[in-house]
Amino acid sequence: MGGYCDVCRRRPAVYYRRYSGQRLCLPCLRRSLEKALRRSIGEAGGLRPGSTVAVAARLSAPHLGGALAELAARVESTFNVRVILMMPEQASLEGPTPGFDVASVRVDPPGNGVGLVECLRFEAAWASLHALRLGADAALLPVTITDRILAGLEALVQGWWWALADYSVRREPRAGVPVIYAPSTVEGEALAAYAAARGWRGWAACRPRGASRPVFYSVAQGRPELEYSTVKTLGRLAAEASGRAPGECPWCGGASPEPGACPACSRTKPWLRVGTASSP
Repeated sequence: MGGYCDVCRRRPAVYYRRYSGQRLCLPCLRRSLEKALRRSIGEAGGLRPGSTVAVAARLSAPHLGGALAELAARVESTFNVRVILMMPEQASLEGPTPGFDVASVRVDPPGNGVGLVECLRFEAAWASLHALRLGADAALLPVTITDRILAGLEALVQGWWWALADYSVRREPRAGVPVIYAPSTVEGEALAAYAAARGWRGWAACRPRGASRPVFYSVAQGRPELEYSTVKTLGRLAAEASGRAPGECPWCGGASPEPGACPACSRTKPWLRVGTASSP
């Protein structure tokens, strides 16, 4: 990418924010992501000093897990929070020498036929279960505002009103520890750009189908006002869906149209696909 950072005006830019036209160098992009991560964690209730947080390297995007663990370690270092990256055995990850612990975990991927809503709920379920086994107080998932929008649109297309509540930042599965979507307020390409600039590369163990992705980008490309209005609308619908749902899934912590496991977890069955975690 050509040009210099529009913030510091000293270093070469590594990321172009297409909606604002702003170019950011790696240090300025990192500071932007760290600020967003603090905001997401704070919105979700925060973390106690001296606690342990487990970051999940998502089966569909393990490189984002490495980037998020690196950012979380920097953000929480002043509070003596221990960071563990949970790395599924079926995926692979390469990157810089980590400044955090890494634990290999066993997760049987649900396959490539699941949708984005099912995939994100499955990721939340296994992250929560393995984080509990590792003694963590919470789990972080690299879910961005882009993921939340696409999942919300998919829920609308599928008629899954109960899944609209997934737009919230925090969920609390009864079978595990709380899960925080973070950094949940930044676009997916920003986190991906940071991962690429830092040298995080991964092999995905599954690829969810997402019919909402091409539709959304065909409409919202270069139109920040459309994304903003989508965010506001989904936020209101999520609040309403949370109040209407008669049940809560014990595995993913998401709203369910009936007591017990939600339709997404009933299909992917995370309780059968999660093996024993190894110690870091």
